[in-house]
Amino acid sequence: VKGRVGQPSQPYSLNPDGAFSIGLKVGRRSCNLLCLDFAGNTRSRHNEVYLYPTPDDVIRIAKVGLQKVEVELGPERAKRISGIGIASPFELWNWEQEVGAPHQAMESWRGVDIAAEIAAISPWPVQFCNDATAACAAELFFGQGRALRNFICMYVGFFIGGGVVLNGSLFQGRTGYAGAVGSLPIPVARGTEQLNRHASLYVLENMVAARGLDPLMLTRNPRQLGWHWRCPRDLA
Repeated sequence: VKGRVGQPSQPYSLNPDGAFSIGLKVGRRSCNLLCLDFAGNTRSRHNEVYLYPTPDDVIRIAKVGLQKVEVELGPERAKRISGIGIASPFELWNWEQEVGAPHQAMESWRGVDIAAEIAAISPWPVQFCNDATAACAAELFFGQGRALRNFICMYVGFFIGGGVVLNGSLFQGRTGYAGAVGSLPIPVARGTEQLNRHASLYVLENMVAARGLDPLMLTRNPRQLGWHWRCPRDLA
């Protein structure tokens, strides 16, 4: 760039095709697989909604999504995939009553290492992270957290969770539950209850179902449904 003092400067920018990464989000109502390029743009997407997750369903969805990524990127770009990151709640077998899932279906998660299962069907390295912690990391690197040194990120999913950033670094804690705000006690008329039971999407699902509507509309694409995440006053 000419017109300044000294040697002309040469602007640099990231080549979006320089590298790609894959993210697999395992939720209690849906599974989402994304491929991002080096500039953070979505290059491939595969989403499926279910009533409750099972290991077989997640592995099948991952296979379909990975095949779609390879087809849409093409063989040359697919060589630049750096790895797969899995974001999932810890202990998926818990809270089966709130999920509305059969006991045996949720118990099937106890002996499953989902990271190892996904690694077995893909040629790329796999990393696993708690879903709320992963959301906090995304906020740190790509969101408002870039301007903050210390913050708590509140993640409103099927259950409410969170992540913690201290001194500009993600802090997961000894067991990975540093930001588990869902277990915080809050005052209610009859004593205290966990925050989970008042500020989670399963509570909103119950409100929607009580009005005779399909609660899975919260999981499907809200923009296609005209939902836009505005809760009607009679559901509040």
